[in-house]
Amino acid sequence: VNVALQRGEDRMLVFAQTRIGTAKTAMELSALGFSAAALHGDMGQKERNQTLEAFRQGSATILVATDVAARGLDINNVEEVVHYDMPDNDATFTHRSGRTARAGKKGVNTIFVPTHFHRRAKQQARRLGIELDWVKVPSAKSIRKNGKKKMAKELAAIETVEETSFNFAAKLLEEFNPQFLVGALLSKVQLGGTCKAREIKNPDIAQVEKNVGSQRNGGRFGRGQRSGGGGPRGGGGRGRSDRDSENYTRFHVNWGNNQGANPGRLVAMLCRRGDIKGKQIGSIKIMDHSATVDVSNSIAKSFAKLAEAPDKRNPKIKIRPWTKN
Repeated sequence: VNVALQRGEDRMLVFAQTRIGTAKTAMELSALGFSAAALHGDMGQKERNQTLEAFRQGSATILVATDVAARGLDINNVEEVVHYDMPDNDATFTHRSGRTARAGKKGVNTIFVPTHFHRRAKQQARRLGIELDWVKVPSAKSIRKNGKKKMAKELAAIETVEETSFNFAAKLLEEFNPQFLVGALLSKVQLGGTCKAREIKNPDIAQVEKNVGSQRNGGRFGRGQRSGGGGPRGGGGRGRSDRDSENYTRFHVNWGNNQGANPGRLVAMLCRRGDIKGKQIGSIKIMDHSATVDVSNSIAKSFAKLAEAPDKRNPKIKIRPWTKN
């Protein structure tokens, strides 16, 4: 919300991992007053074309899309690409980023990085030869300040006022103190833009750098209990500290990077087949042809029984208790 408020009317392409995520994000932004639309694989061609045309013409200034839906997207003058969900691999990062700064123009490429994914983002940028500029999420205070400057500039540009408004202003000034009157009118104006800016508690970036340097694994998940993927050779997932290992049971899944597995899809499949919640999943590691996942001991037995049952949607994917052999 704050990033969108800061950018104003600039056109923004936002990437989310899932179809549900794109639809939900676009809906929530629209409810706040933004001109937002979703683009995902469940849409028919007619609906997709209408959405893209709205984005091209500017009637929708924010397009929230999945990676698959955005393939081949050819829209000029996209001022900013936002990775709402971090890209699973280097190719996805490059593809998403290429949607902005076309035809010799410059654009902004913004990545939302949860603190526990800090090192992963740095490693990905290093592989791609990119220097990241670590900044905090725009604060509500800074957005209001920019809003005041914008309003002062717009007021200074006004040369004439309609007679009816002028006469009404004169009448109000006869009844109220000028400073009180202006203050009261400003209280009815959303200085930050479309909606009220969010109060953000930004992390100390220097402290994050220090913590990441002393830890091997990231912490538990934040938004949506969604996991992060690894680079081109796998190894991605979410971590937990070694001291929590006795609280989890490890399972093997014969589904890896080369078969299209990624953390988001893996978690969704595990929750569906094992009738569990994302918060009951611990460490995930995805390799080329398989993956391992840790499930809370409290539900491991029931999960194993349900997950081993034949699955019509993914009949070839097997979930078994993990053994060293």
